[in-house]
Amino acid sequence: MVTVSLGIVMVSIYVLHLGVEAYGLIAINAVLLGWVLVLHFGLSRTLCRELGSPRAGTGSKAEVGLLLEKMILATSAILFVLSIFIAPYFAERWLNASTLLPSEIRPAFVLMMLTATARWLGAIYRGGVVGIDRQVALAGIVITFAVLRVVLIMPIIMIWPRIEFFFVWQLLAIVVEAAAMRTLLGRTFDIPFVSARFSWRVLSSRAKLSLSIALATMIWTCTAQIDKIAPAKMLPLADFAVFSLATLLASGILLLANPIQQAFIPRLTTGADGNVCSPLPR
Repeated sequence: MVTVSLGIVMVSIYVLHLGVEAYGLIAINAVLLGWVLVLHFGLSRTLCRELGSPRAGTGSKAEVGLLLEKMILATSAILFVLSIFIAPYFAERWLNASTLLPSEIRPAFVLMMLTATARWLGAIYRGGVVGIDRQVALAGIVITFAVLRVVLIMPIIMIWPRIEFFFVWQLLAIVVEAAAMRTLLGRTFDIPFVSARFSWRVLSSRAKLSLSIALATMIWTCTAQIDKIAPAKMLPLADFAVFSLATLLASGILLLANPIQQAFIPRLTTGADGNVCSPLPR
């Protein structure tokens, strides 16, 4: 919620220094980040529930976390390689840009894909931090890096008004944010940063929950994002930027539910696993 709220406020500054078409690329990056919800197949909710369950042992929780981490890192490497080959088509045939050159769009697309995969990994860690009910620490991390990503980018784009520098800064901030949440989880459950273990048994035992969440997420994401993909192909990039800005402003009300949901998930998970049916505090 903090990130999107700051993003709405900073839009005019981005457009002023980077240009309308560059903001169109930022809007496409936002669409990619939205599709990350489909890519993680409910994994963040699975880790959240696993770490919040009183019945799961510490070793089991660490094993699940390492397994999901390896899956995402392997998939992210594949997506990075694919983005290098897709970038020329994206820059020269998909987008209708008039001021941005293909030589500027190609590296920007690869950086967007790296940003999306880093956000994907961060979403898993965030689900884990929610599961261990470290809401205050998570809020501090999220707010700090939201300011770093959205506000402290200003002097950079004022000095170097290029879209590539914008995405490099975003990528660095997202990677460090994910590392901060990973460190918090590692200290809680003694999860090593490097491990060669991989268990299909652990994966299959959690597949039902992950796939059920993934189906609901996929339906919602397709409904919410499909109307943004088609205009990116049909409209000039500058017009798509204006369309995306209007969509961003209109969707702000949807952000109000996220903090409430995040605060109650760990308590509801603990109560469900412990067969506790006490009423919620007023």
